[in-house]
Amino acid sequence: MLIRFTVENFLSFNQRTEFTMVASPDDNHPHHVVQEDNKESIGLLRTSLIYGATNAGKSNLIKAMKFAQDFIVDGVDKNKNIKVSLFKLEQDSSKKPSRFEFEFRHHQKQYAYGFIIDPTQVYEEWLFEIGITKEERMIIARDSANYTYIKWLETSINFGTIRSGEKVKMIYRFKNVGEKPLFILNVSEACNCSETEYNTDPVQPGKQGTISVTFNSKTQVDAIRKSLIVETNTFENRYQRLVFTGYVKDCCGLGAEEEDEVESEDDRVIK
Repeated sequence: MLIRFTVENFLSFNQRTEFTMVASPDDNHPHHVVQEDNKESIGLLRTSLIYGATNAGKSNLIKAMKFAQDFIVDGVDKNKNIKVSLFKLEQDSSKKPSRFEFEFRHHQKQYAYGFIIDPTQVYEEWLFEIGITKEERMIIARDSANYTYIKWLETSINFGTIRSGEKVKMIYRFKNVGEKPLFILNVSEACNCSETEYNTDPVQPGKQGTISVTFNSKTQVDAIRKSLIVETNTFENRYQRLVFTGYVKDCCGLGAEEEDEVESEDDRVIK
């Protein structure tokens, strides 16, 4: 449910403009207000009307909401400009980005999500949990002024053949080839049969870092293909899929000759 929408430097809106569904303190029409039973809930109007003079910006407010919705859902094609319509009645507006923010309620919690863009890039993106009495809790905050570039030295590793129950450790290397510090923001586990290790300290420009994945084959047999997703503060390849493959043999089905071909657990570190 929408709480508030704000827009700045878009179509006819130069300064930050707000549309709100927050109810006033007036309690003469309680049936017009949606109020959930918790202290953090904000009283919201069930309906709202937009009215004003001709060319006052009523339609542009709806267009701003629609543009922001489409940009969130569909994004923009790679190497294509963002078709954002900046305010045109001031020369300086063409040099400034546009700002959009939605505040909304979902599952009895309130959130603020927004972004700042111009035709060439996304400058900032954020998602906070908000409330009346508690402090805001940051969920996502991205600032492209601090983005960099990454080069992956390995994105796919084959660990060969191991026996069921053995562990194998794979190391994926990467290099910061940009001008800002590189951060590993998040790494999703490939499965409940793997563990990842990485340093959360920044990797300085020109330096290398690693992400290690330890695969436990205890409950795995036959051909294996697993992947994990790495999120970084980079312009390109922000989300990189890392893959590992191999074959796990049932330990009970190995003959003496086959056992000799399978390396011991201590040797199973692969780069």
